[in-house]
Amino acid sequence: TAPFVATIAYLGSPDWGVVLAGYWGAALLLVTFLAVALLAAAAMHEPVGGFVFGVALLFVLMLPGWDVFARLLRGHAGAGVLEAMPLISPKHWLDRMAAGDVELTALVYFATVTAASLLGAAWLIEGRRAGQVRPAGIVRGAGWAVTLIAVGALVVAAAHQAPSLGFDLTAEKE
Repeated sequence: TAPFVATIAYLGSPDWGVVLAGYWGAALLLVTFLAVALLAAAAMHEPVGGFVFGVALLFVLMLPGWDVFARLLRGHAGAGVLEAMPLISPKHWLDRMAAGDVELTALVYFATVTAASLLGAAWLIEGRRAGQVRPAGIVRGAGWAVTLIAVGALVVAAAHQAPSLGFDLTAEKE
């Protein structure tokens, strides 16, 4: 990262607040991706299966953040759903942070997804240590996962509806 920062400093006069916010967002994205990858690895028995499942989970998590996905769903989903879709994608929150706007909602999003993924991975690993994971345990775990995801979505939605709390790190305070 140091050569990149030195290069942009040499080429021009960057907005250092935006640079800092972008790096902070990238670090949060990396931590979230690592937690989701750990969840995928804990869910599979084979390393290759964990890798493929992890890539698939990350792709599904990133997909709602792209405009192409919203355009595909335009005729099939309501306006409220189309507006809410980007909120579940880390791409949306990274883009906001990379613009120099560090919102509380983005921090809540990254913390919620990371915590949910790590809790799911811990549950799966503990289940494997205790013995064979039984179908009743899988159903119970899936129920907890759905509940945790729903609570996380509600927390992010509530934080998004609240007055914008955060830091504007741009030089012009735009």
